[in-house]
Amino acid sequence: MGAPLEKKTKRILVVDDDGLSQELMAIVLDALGYSYESAKNGKEAVEKALKQDFDLVLMDLRMPVMNGYDAARKIHEVKENLPIYALTAHVLDYVPSKCRDAGMTGIFPKPIDVPKFNEWLKTRMGMEFGAP
Repeated sequence: MGAPLEKKTKRILVVDDDGLSQELMAIVLDALGYSYESAKNGKEAVEKALKQDFDLVLMDLRMPVMNGYDAARKIHEVKENLPIYALTAHVLDYVPSKCRDAGMTGIFPKPIDVPKFNEWLKTRMGMEFGAP
């Protein structure tokens, strides 16, 4: 008999300049069973997204060095099919169209409601994670 097949781990890139937000996302993603990496600004996100394989990007919009809109555009110049979702507390009227214009796939609002976030991620990642 051959070796058992390994379950493919879904990888998420979390981009946020706020250390507390990154720590909270790390706790949530660990609890839900996802593999993730963090970036502290859009420039770092572009570098990581172009060098590594991710299944999804969660992108803050307002960051120093490079904002989330510009980072999404740069990532999609090379990886046009990589889903990038804005993760933001700033869901004003103009934000969804600005996100679409930057090539983002959608938005998930902060603060994170963990059960809703888990269901939302499961549908986007195509895999069941979290508590049964």
